[in-house]
Amino acid sequence: MALFEKFDYGRKRKYLSNLPLENIIENINNILNTQKSYGSFLNDFGVLDFRDYQICDEFITRLINEIKNNIETFEPRMKINEITVEKVNKPGQIFLRVVSHVGEQQHIFNIVFDTSDKRLAARKI
Repeated sequence: MALFEKFDYGRKRKYLSNLPLENIIENINNILNTQKSYGSFLNDFGVLDFRDYQICDEFITRLINEIKNNIETFEPRMKINEITVEKVNKPGQIFLRVVSHVGEQQHIFNIVFDTSDKRLAARKI
C-alpha cells in the first residue's frame, strides 16, 4: 500500500505545501536570477535582462510584473497578494515588499534589486 501512496496527488500536494519557506524562497531566487530565453529551455522562465534599463517608474512596474508572473507560473506553492516598493535610503537598490500566502499562512518577504550587479535577491523578513 505504501507504493500507491507515493502516487496519491492529494498527499503529495499536502507534503509540498509543508516544505519550509526557505526552500520556496531559494526556488524564487533561482527563478529570478535566470535570464529569460537564455538560462532555461522554458521560454517564459526567468526575468528580462535589465542591464540596459534606467531606473524609473516604468522600469519598476515592469520589474514587479516580471517577478509576479514568474512566481505565479513557476512557484505554484506561493500565491502573491501584493508587491509594493519600499522607500530605502540606499542608492542603487530597489526594495520590494512581497505579501504572499503559502497554504493558509501569510508570509512577507523582501526582494532586493541591486543595480550594481543587476541581481535579484529574495529574503525572508
